[in-house]
Amino acid sequence: MKKIVYGFLFGISCLIPGFSGGTMLLILGIYESFTSSLSKLLQKPKEAFGELWLYGIGASIGIVVGTFTIANSLQYFPFIIASFFVGLVLATIPITLRKINIAKMKIIDILSYLVAIFISMILTFSDDFNISYIQLKTPSISLMIYILILTAIASATMVIPAASGMTILLIFGMYEPLMLIFDQVFKDILKLNFISLRNNLWILLTFIIGAIIGVVGISKIISNLFKKNVFFIWYFILGLLVVSPITIYKAAYEKQLLYMNNFISKHFFGHLVLCIIFLILGIFLITFLNYLQKKHKTKNKDK
Repeated sequence: MKKIVYGFLFGISCLIPGFSGGTMLLILGIYESFTSSLSKLLQKPKEAFGELWLYGIGASIGIVVGTFTIANSLQYFPFIIASFFVGLVLATIPITLRKINIAKMKIIDILSYLVAIFISMILTFSDDFNISYIQLKTPSISLMIYILILTAIASATMVIPAASGMTILLIFGMYEPLMLIFDQVFKDILKLNFISLRNNLWILLTFIIGAIIGVVGISKIISNLFKKNVFFIWYFILGLLVVSPITIYKAAYEKQLLYMNNFISKHFFGHLVLCIIFLILGIFLITFLNYLQKKHKTKNKDK
């Protein structure tokens, strides 16, 4: 049940621009084991499947539920939902710091931290390129290759903490059309209507193949690096986490301008209070989960 719940949270987090599935894995304390299992999918598929199938069930449920709920919640309550996720990230920073040996800090660690901040800032403000909304109505080889490459890159970044794959899809005009297609397909399937699934199968299959290529490839690289106990990876993750709140709130601000500008202006104080409550709730949730994780490790050591 715990693996299904963790998979559920991972699936939902992968759908949110500005947030990362990798961050959620880090928050839940399963980042290294999860990426290690993913890296074995090609060489040891049976073993990897045995370790991941419960996470997969949870992630599938999370993606379906998230498609119906989180997108709408972000549209109507962008700052409240964003505050909750910023709370999650802020509580994750001290957890990450504990994995770093500051006394043995090297130049490569500092460079890794600075590069992560630089990359995060570019991703955060790259929407100034203003790439247009893409139409996914007529299948073509060039469009399928474009979706495949973009999805592979986006899914690869989903495994990296604080690097949002959905932000990349958003930047290149792919996020909204894909979310609309998934939303329509899921709704029709619930009504036992498979026409939209048939019509959009070319998009869905291309998306799934690209996602598998990206996730498996990057997970293998990350898993190999962690096995070498290199601290510069954790410094890189820390740099991504530091910038992540800016990315999340920036995405929320843009949605606020689009959907609820007047409402938020009229109920500013109440909205601010709810944002603070959800921020604290996010911090408390991660702190509590980390406490339970430590307690569990202590019990295992005693045994």
